[in-house]
Amino acid sequence: MKHARAGSLRLRPAARLRHVGRTLALSVLAASVPQSEYLQAQIPPPSVSISDFGVDTSDADVGAIVRLLRSYLANPDTSRAARTLWHTADTLDQQLGDLHRGFAYQGVPATIIGVLSAGPGDSVYVAKIIYATADSARRQIRPVALQRLYVVRAASAEHGWQLSNALPRLTRDWPTRRVGRIAFHYAPGQQVDRKRANLAVRFVDSVAQRFALPPPERLDYYVTASHDEYLRALGLDFLPLPSGPGTAGWEDPGGAQPGRCTNCSPLFRKADRT
Repeated sequence: MKHARAGSLRLRPAARLRHVGRTLALSVLAASVPQSEYLQAQIPPPSVSISDFGVDTSDADVGAIVRLLRSYLANPDTSRAARTLWHTADTLDQQLGDLHRGFAYQGVPATIIGVLSAGPGDSVYVAKIIYATADSARRQIRPVALQRLYVVRAASAEHGWQLSNALPRLTRDWPTRRVGRIAFHYAPGQQVDRKRANLAVRFVDSVAQRFALPPPERLDYYVTASHDEYLRALGLDFLPLPSGPGTAGWEDPGGAQPGRCTNCSPLFRKADRT
């Protein structure tokens, strides 16, 4: 999913290639597993509250959107009922649904802090939800994630609205280059590396052959300058990442984070989040 340089570290080329190999190998393996086998284990928030300010449920549109969010967050999984709450006009929404599975839904209370129009007209809104825990005195707050979802008017839908991912909207103007099975999407300022792209394509085919799996028809790989830039494009405006030895998922900086693959499964995205 993303091409990243960790801070100002100068990362060893060999380490970058090892990591991108792991990234693509996991993507091929994950693509061969039916989604229903590994995406059902999301932990919904135990409660969904509404911010005292900024969310006016007396507005008909806002009230309907809040009901939609509550309905989805009660079971943020891949069941048929949950999928009907997602917009289907965009290919990514239709095929994958919620890209935040494996990130936001960790059994932490949720608060809807904003439901605002995304631009002129009233057909698309942006909903912001914060996931956080607090001590009994509510003095120490531990945020887990700040989520941004788009909400699209859909007259025939149960709530009159459907959910949509941020990623296709926020990256639609990014340059894209298709090399074999991989579509590379480049954030502003990122450069095309044709040699590395060709190596990645050959590696995907070799992994599929090694495990006797049909290679995926397409992988979308998002090339960004940092973890934060990728997460923002994904619709996660805040997500704590491990920052050193002793924190879950940390690895030596030489391991680098050369990329993230988005139409790989959430299982892959979670496993690769270091």
